[in-house]
Amino acid sequence: MTQIHVGSRRGGRGAGLALSAALALGAGCAGSGGGSPTPTPTPTSAWLDRTVVSDSGGIVVEKVSYLSGGLKIWAEITRPANVTHRTLLLWSHGGFSGLSDGDRTFGRRLAELGFVVAASYYRGEGGSQGTVEACKGEVDDVQALLTALKQEAYVDPTHIAALGASHGGCITLSLAIRKPDVRVAVDLAGPSDWAALYNWMSDQVARGEPFCAQIGRTDCRQLHLSMLDQLVTGFGGTPAQVPNTYADRSPVYRLGELKVPTLFIHGTDDVIVNLDQACAKRAALTAAGRAPGAWDIDRSLHENASGTACGDNFKPSSVFLGVLAETNAFVIYEGQGHELKDGSARDHVIGLVAAFLAAHLS
Repeated sequence: MTQIHVGSRRGGRGAGLALSAALALGAGCAGSGGGSPTPTPTPTSAWLDRTVVSDSGGIVVEKVSYLSGGLKIWAEITRPANVTHRTLLLWSHGGFSGLSDGDRTFGRRLAELGFVVAASYYRGEGGSQGTVEACKGEVDDVQALLTALKQEAYVDPTHIAALGASHGGCITLSLAIRKPDVRVAVDLAGPSDWAALYNWMSDQVARGEPFCAQIGRTDCRQLHLSMLDQLVTGFGGTPAQVPNTYADRSPVYRLGELKVPTLFIHGTDDVIVNLDQACAKRAALTAAGRAPGAWDIDRSLHENASGTACGDNFKPSSVFLGVLAETNAFVIYEGQGHELKDGSARDHVIGLVAAFLAAHLS
């Protein structure tokens, strides 16, 4: 899954300004009264269980359970202590194995900026009931978590953002299509067409992994075989055998319904969710009459108007300033893979995400 870390290794002035804006938003600007202290809220009736995991450095981490479609689902909430009406960030993690230490670190860093961060384990993971469905019932789980959190005094129900990476990006995009009261969404390398993803991986395996050879990777065959097996098991067959099952989980076919401002981020060297998945989202939005502003970021983290990934028409202007004016924004990072392992690229992404949040939550 994609992990993004708040830092300043090379984020530059744009990232610093964006993070400052995020701090102001997390503290509840726009008249939300974010700084007022209040006692720790009593458990809402929506929680079946509620346990404080830690309370240190002004940050509270709670583990809660709640109902989603009759299933008991677990989640973690990371928030500043003793506050009211803070911006809620719904973080949807990647993969199918629950929250990682990276997810928790990410959540704490955002909470230190003043946000309430909530992350569901989803069905079939981390002790939650049910089975993994891949971007179907998991969307219900995050929506049910949102409904419960709106009852908490520390959440401003008018300032809600949804962010997700990989599988969580698909969940986030599906939630944004379904729930227009989400103010802003960020999709980090999320699959948008599961059948196309299956067919791409199958083709790569059959042809000896040409894409991975092109970018200098030698570990893709086993990775793709494992993912193909997971998809067949989880979906009950191949796309040819159960096409509707794959289509039901693919938000690309419903992007014409998207009303929530959304930032899409993808790397050209992604071998888990290939770039074609992002290109399909850009094409679907364009076909719906809502073409996103698009930027290509080169390996030196500069805007490249002549980039050729996912077509053309990339903007030469500053991406940090540009996203402020876009309802939907589409950003490609050249040379970056699924996990954004390059520290400078991670810093650039977190600054960009913060700028987009600032533009659409203020």
